[in-house]
Amino acid sequence: MRRVALAAVLLAVAMSCYGASSQAASFKTVMSGKKLPLSVPIKSLDSKWRRMTLGGGGGGDLAAVYGAMFGGGGGTYYTTGDTVAIGSEAYLVAYTVSRKPMDFMSVIRSSGQPPKPEQMTAETKLGLSLINVRMIGVLSDIRPFNLQEELTAYAESYAESAQTDSLSNLKNLALAVNMYMADWDALPPMNSADEAKAVLNEYVKDESVFYDPDTGQPYVPNAALSGKPASGIADASAVVVFYETSLADDGTRGAAFVDGHAARLTQERWEAAKQASGIP
Repeated sequence: MRRVALAAVLLAVAMSCYGASSQAASFKTVMSGKKLPLSVPIKSLDSKWRRMTLGGGGGGDLAAVYGAMFGGGGGTYYTTGDTVAIGSEAYLVAYTVSRKPMDFMSVIRSSGQPPKPEQMTAETKLGLSLINVRMIGVLSDIRPFNLQEELTAYAESYAESAQTDSLSNLKNLALAVNMYMADWDALPPMNSADEAKAVLNEYVKDESVFYDPDTGQPYVPNAALSGKPASGIADASAVVVFYETSLADDGTRGAAFVDGHAARLTQERWEAAKQASGIP
């Protein structure tokens, strides 16, 4: 309780420095959108706004988890420091990225992986959040809002996430190939992406693994391996079985290998892998 009280005091001091105002309202008034807009485009924010991360001892970490699961902003908020009083409680008026609630059936079909968030643009909508001042644990990374910095940071995080998801897909495809090989003692027919998908579909839980989450393009199968006997692969760890159609922004390309592993390859390593794999 002492930590929570201290956080509330510090927040009150910070808000007074920003010239924050407090106003009384009922939940009905707030929910109507007449007193406070229920959503705003991120491009409408200016240097008067502050970006912050909510988490820590007052339950903020749990709030961030539930936010990510049910459509919240995942712990990042934007505020001018204004508060609103509802009953005997004070709430910090903040906005966070509006996201669609999670489709749990989709998560189950994708082996428990949460859906990838949409990319942030200047038009991205921020939804109203009321943060109970008394329950705040930790407000961290507080800094002036800068639209370009926000979009750039989000784009970098999105690209990194896409690469991680792509490697996961490629590993799943490599696993499917190995399961097929265990059944048939040969690599599957894979002269085209459609042919490989038709044969391997029964070995995967979600057909989305056949597609690069960043580009939406299907992964390219190594046609040189189509129907080849499993015993004909001399070094399974060096032979590519599926790969991304194009380079990522960092100049690497994701590839899955016959032994079941996947990796991001620099252009030099990719050229060597192509030669070892019989890819033209």
